[in-house]
Amino acid sequence: MDRLKLMETYAAVVKSGSYTRAARELGVTRAMVSKRIQDLEAALGAKLLNRNTHGLSVTGIGGDYYESALGLLADLRDIEERVQSKSAAPRGELKILSSKTFGETILGPIIAEFCRLYPTISVQVTLADRETASHGMDLISGGFDIAVRTLPVRDSSLIARAITGLPRVLVAAPSYLEKHDAPQRPADLARHNCLDPSGAAQYSWDFRGKDGARPQTVRVSGAPRANSSFVIRDAALAGLGVAILREYLILDDIAAGALVPVLTDHVIDERTLYVIYQKDRRLPLRMRVFIDYLAKRVKDYMQARPPLHATLNPLLPRAIGAEGR
Repeated sequence: MDRLKLMETYAAVVKSGSYTRAARELGVTRAMVSKRIQDLEAALGAKLLNRNTHGLSVTGIGGDYYESALGLLADLRDIEERVQSKSAAPRGELKILSSKTFGETILGPIIAEFCRLYPTISVQVTLADRETASHGMDLISGGFDIAVRTLPVRDSSLIARAITGLPRVLVAAPSYLEKHDAPQRPADLARHNCLDPSGAAQYSWDFRGKDGARPQTVRVSGAPRANSSFVIRDAALAGLGVAILREYLILDDIAAGALVPVLTDHVIDERTLYVIYQKDRRLPLRMRVFIDYLAKRVKDYMQARPPLHATLNPLLPRAIGAEGR
């Protein structure tokens, strides 16, 4: 067996803490991973891992070997990337994790164009809406190279590169506002049916201070509940309540008059889009190329969208909530 392959397998096992996760990352069976670790230990004449019912633990010599293996594998990647960058197109597999809303509205067309431009890079995209403060397990357990998320990271083993801000807007259908008094200030939202794509029973909406005003946080709730921006958008279009949604998702609805912004004289906290990946001495060329391409395309997309006020139907009020209905 190729000693390099054995080394890569061992590094994957230690990094993920599991034969099963390592097998998934490497695209082989669990039995193959186990066999490679046995072959490596036999070739070295040393025990690298302790295996028991509680999981895996690295022996002292196994820890030393792991650190050395990481350095050697990183050096090899550096050599390969330098050669590729000079003599060939970037190649290899790229596994990407993204939220469903962003993935289905903005990321999808970007991925399609990227694959057309870089046919030697095999891209696999997984869409999942679960957001966590630390994305390390999401990346490692799924064998992903990159996560595209809207939460910063608290994991020192990860890097989060900010790409762009994603403004959010409070909106309601005209039919809802005909039946209910439009909120004039954030505190008024407590008596409205508020729709949030978090899926939680209650949630806080944060308003940034404007012109010296103090920031405000309002605790709200509503129904239906769903952890999907598309479901919440449909509920808002049906006149069921006041919804908080990403601006890029509803600009067309606002332009058509199907949804109307409310409380536009208050600034709702926006989210930041991050590209998250594990720290390494040198990113593979395929990752560097994709991250740079994604950042440029997303920024171009956001800048090309008209400002919110330009999308408002001139037959409708400019905004509801600042001057009342």
